[in-house]
Amino acid sequence: MAATRKASNVRSAVTGDVYIGDAHAGDTIKGVEAVPDGLTALGYLSDDGFKIKPERKTDDLKAWQNADVVRTVATESSIEISFQLIESKKEVIELFWQSKVTAGSDSGSFDISPGATTGVHALLMDIVDGDQVIRYYFPEVELIDRDEIKGKNGEVYGDGVTLKGRGWMTALKADTPPVPPSPKPEPPKPPKPEPDPNPPSEN
Repeated sequence: MAATRKASNVRSAVTGDVYIGDAHAGDTIKGVEAVPDGLTALGYLSDDGFKIKPERKTDDLKAWQNADVVRTVATESSIEISFQLIESKKEVIELFWQSKVTAGSDSGSFDISPGATTGVHALLMDIVDGDQVIRYYFPEVELIDRDEIKGKNGEVYGDGVTLKGRGWMTALKADTPPVPPSPKPEPPKPPKPEPDPNPPSEN
């Protein structure tokens, strides 16, 4: 029996990335080589990593004779994904606070409304162990819970979220490291004003 065991098949979630985008933004995925341009990395997670929790509720169908259970049917199923984001960046703020960030030249602002929602998103997760990659893709996820925010000297400040996946999910495995999406082009900077060739004289 020992010959059927291979330690090289054991994986560890050493590193990876979590990407978010508009719903179904990654539906063109066919492997793990490239990340679709419509998805943006959310950055560092806390050292707790992530959790993917499949849930399934069932009912037993019984026969009249002796109340024998003759079948078990699924009545509800879902997948929940949770992690804590520790980078302060636009996509993280928008996901946690469910609000659009209005960016300025060197800062941004956003309004907080407890009941606001930015709707449904696509989520992609790459789990990397050396050259080994496991990819999970959720075409539709929605925020269902947020952790309390704690600020303490000596500890990482982060935004913890729980998302519920809807619809189908794709899981892929390969020996090729993923290629990140193309960087978004920087918006053009306004031209500097030309000096006045005839400045007013000072009297």
